[in-house]
Amino acid sequence: MAKQKKQAPPGPKPGELPVTFTDMVTLLLTFFVFLMTMANFDEQKLQDFFQAAGGNFGIGGSSGAGVLLGGNAITSEQANLSAGPDVESTNASENFRSGADTPGTGDVPTVTQSDKQKSDQVQVNQQDIQQFKAVSEQLQTEDGLQSEMTTQGLKITLEQSFSQFGSGSAALPPSAVPALREMISTNLKPLIDQGFEIVVTGHTDDIPLGSGSSARFTDNRGLATERANNVLRVFESMGVPPAQISAAGYGPHKPIADNSTQSGREQNRRIEILVKYKEFSEPDYQTPPAAPAP
Repeated sequence: MAKQKKQAPPGPKPGELPVTFTDMVTLLLTFFVFLMTMANFDEQKLQDFFQAAGGNFGIGGSSGAGVLLGGNAITSEQANLSAGPDVESTNASENFRSGADTPGTGDVPTVTQSDKQKSDQVQVNQQDIQQFKAVSEQLQTEDGLQSEMTTQGLKITLEQSFSQFGSGSAALPPSAVPALREMISTNLKPLIDQGFEIVVTGHTDDIPLGSGSSARFTDNRGLATERANNVLRVFESMGVPPAQISAAGYGPHKPIADNSTQSGREQNRRIEILVKYKEFSEPDYQTPPAAPAP
């Protein structure tokens, strides 16, 4: 008698999912649909988000999802692609929606570009400006000196006729030292006593140094720096605190005239003294307070 074949237990056919797994997926789908129906979306906030994101990437349309000029956005509104947001025009009416500050009202606080610029500008003491102008007017009557007001303070230029250095030399000519000391004691001492910072810069023409000078100063920048240092030492000999004055050399790199002419080269060989407003200099050189004695 033939053996009866065992029948396989009932179950899913090959390629079919188990019934329990299918039921679980169905329940999860139902659960998420239920959550979606119960959720409460703020449509206005979503539109503001898409507009802000689109504006930052140069994309127009209420959804902020434009692709090309005249293309289609997510919404029915025509989308535009620009070259990017313009800083002045965009920031002038930069809006930020804040539900935490004004919950439920949708009020929009506005920050304008002009307000930001006011906070970034340096406000110089008007009394200092008037004092610098008075000193500038006094110096304009002196031979070999030029003075002018700049955004950072009072700039005094010692022309070649005032401090005519020898070719390739950094030593101040003997005639310039007493004239410089007179200018410091008569015109600049009130500003020095009030703690205004002083920066001395040296400038040259573009004629390369000779072998002897280049061995000592390397190049025109080194020569200009040493000339500025020698002017600085005159200030220090007059009692200016070393931390209140500094020196630098630009060499031929900041000309004010054409170096191809003799007259232009003479104008470029100069020393500039900048007395800076405290608003631009005070943190740079003020001596820190002494540590308390143990």
